[in-house]
Amino acid sequence: MQALITWEVPQVGFEFGPSCKFRTRSRRKNIVVGFPVCNGGNADVLLGSEGFNGGRKFGFGCGCFSGHSGPKLARFCEPKKGSFGGSFVVAWALEEQAIGNEVVVEESTSEHRLSGECESGGGVDHRNVDGRNGGDGNDGDEVGVGGQGCDWEQRNEKIDVRALALSLQFAKTADDVEEVLKDKGDLPLQVFSSIIRGFGRDRLMDSAFATVEWLKRKKEETNGFIAPNLFIYNSLLGAVKQSGQFGEMDRVLNDMTREGVAPNVVTYNTKMAIYIDRGLSTEALHVLEEIQEKGMTPSPVSYSTALLAYQRMQDGNGALKFFVDFREKYRKGHIGKDADVDWEQEFVKLENFTKRVCYQVMRRWLVRDDNLTTKVLKLLTEMDIAEVPLGRAEHERLLWACTREEHYIVAKDLYSRIREKHSDISLAVCNHTIWLMGKAKKWWAALEIYEDMLDKGPQPNNMSYELIVSHFNVLLSAARKRAIWKWGVRLLNKMEEKGLQPRSKEWNAVLVACSKAAETSAAIKIFKRMVEQGQKPTILSYGALLSALEKGKRYDEARQWPWKT
Repeated sequence: MQALITWEVPQVGFEFGPSCKFRTRSRRKNIVVGFPVCNGGNADVLLGSEGFNGGRKFGFGCGCFSGHSGPKLARFCEPKKGSFGGSFVVAWALEEQAIGNEVVVEESTSEHRLSGECESGGGVDHRNVDGRNGGDGNDGDEVGVGGQGCDWEQRNEKIDVRALALSLQFAKTADDVEEVLKDKGDLPLQVFSSIIRGFGRDRLMDSAFATVEWLKRKKEETNGFIAPNLFIYNSLLGAVKQSGQFGEMDRVLNDMTREGVAPNVVTYNTKMAIYIDRGLSTEALHVLEEIQEKGMTPSPVSYSTALLAYQRMQDGNGALKFFVDFREKYRKGHIGKDADVDWEQEFVKLENFTKRVCYQVMRRWLVRDDNLTTKVLKLLTEMDIAEVPLGRAEHERLLWACTREEHYIVAKDLYSRIREKHSDISLAVCNHTIWLMGKAKKWWAALEIYEDMLDKGPQPNNMSYELIVSHFNVLLSAARKRAIWKWGVRLLNKMEEKGLQPRSKEWNAVLVACSKAAETSAAIKIFKRMVEQGQKPTILSYGALLSALEKGKRYDEARQWPWKT
C-alpha cells in the first residue's frame, strides 16, 4: 500500500489536476507516505512521510522511504488564483513564479503498485498559462518507506533514492542494474518511477530503459509481484519527452503492447506533446481523435495540448474553431460529465488559453517578413463574432508589434478597438500609433489620434508633440516644394488650432511656398504673423519675403521692410 504527494513545477510535458484519482477500499489511516504520481516533463515529485519537509538538492527529483502501517494519499493541488492558473510553457517563453499550495488529503489502498490512472506524462496543462505553479520549491533526499516488500517493512529502513539514482546513472543493461540492486531487496515501484523521470531530466535514457528492462526481468522472477505497470511506462514516456529523444516513443509504446499494459489518457497526452515537440502538430491532433475513437474521455490537458498544436502551426483560425466546437459540445452537455473535474473552471481556462494562442499567432504573423495584415484583421473579426475577444493588454501588445508601413491598417483597427471597448489607453501606445501613421504617410490619421488625445486623454506629452509636429513638417515641406501656399496656410492654422506652436521652420516653409507662387500679399501677412507670435525671423525668412516682394515688383517695400522689423 502506498500513497502519494505530487509537486507541480512550471514545465511543459506533464499534467496534474482533477483527473488524478485513486479509489479507496479500506478504512481511514493516519500516516502519509509519499511517492511520485505524475510523470514526464520536468514535474518534480516529493517522496515523503507525514511532516516531511525536504529541500531540492538534485536533478532526479527523488527521495527516500520509511515504513508506516497505514498510508494515506496526499496530493498537492494548485490554489485557485485566477482564470489561468499554473505555468504553461509554449513557444512563447513564460516566467516561472513560486506559488504556495494547498494540500488535499485523500485515502488510497493501492495494492503494491499504482493503477496508472493519474494525469501526467508529456501533456500540456492549460491551467499553467500565466506563470503560476504548484509546489513549495522543495525536494527531498530521504524519505522512510514501508509496506512494499517484507524486508523493508520489517527493517523499517530508509532508501536513499538520490544515491541509488546516481549509482544507476551509468547502467546500460539490465545486468548493470542487477549488479547495483542485487542486495537492495524488493524496492517499491515508486522509487523506480522517480529514478526514471530523473534520468529523463538528465538525458540518461540508456539508464532509464535498462531500469525498465530489469523490472521486466523481475516480473518473471516474482510472478508479476514486481513488474513495470502503466505508471512506470508513463514515467518512461515522459522521460523520452524530457530528454528530447523522441525517436524512442514508438519503442516505449510497442513495449507496453508486448507487456499487455494498456495506455490511458495520460499516455496519449504525452504522445501528443512529443509530436508537437517534433514539429508534427497535425499528428498530435490525430492523437486526440484517437483518444475519442477508443472510447476514452479527453482530459482538459488533452484539449489544451490540441490548442498548443494549433499555435505551433500558426493556425489561429483553427484554434478558434476548435474552441468554438468544444464550447458548443460543453454547453450541450456532451463534455464535462466527469464529476472529478471542475469543468466550469476548466472551461474558463481553456477559453483564456484560446485567446492567448490566437494572440501569439497574430503577433507572429505581424513580425514575419511577408504581409499578413489581412489575416490578422480576419482573425480579430472572427474572434469578435465568436464572442472570444482579446483584452486591452493583448490589443496593445499587438499594436506594438505593428512596425512596418503596411501595418498601419491593423494598428488603426486595434487603436479603434481599444478606444471603443476599453475606458483607458496608454500614452505610449498612442504615440506609437501616431509614429506608425506618419511612417505610412497617413498624416491626417495621425492628427486624428492626436485630437483624440486632446479630447479623451491621455494628455499628449513632449513625445506626442514632437511626433505630430514632425508630421506637419512633412506636409509643410511638400507644400513648400510644390508652392501650394494655401495648403501651407491651412496647416499653420490647424497647428495653432490644436495648440501646436509653429516654429521658424514651419513659418519659413509657408513663406517659401508663397514666394514660389509669387503671392506677395500672403507672404507679407505670414511674415507679420510670425513676428507677432514671437518667432524671430531667420535669414531664410528674410530671403523668402524679399523674393516675394521682388516678384510682386514692390521694390520700395523691399528696401524698407527689413528696417521695420
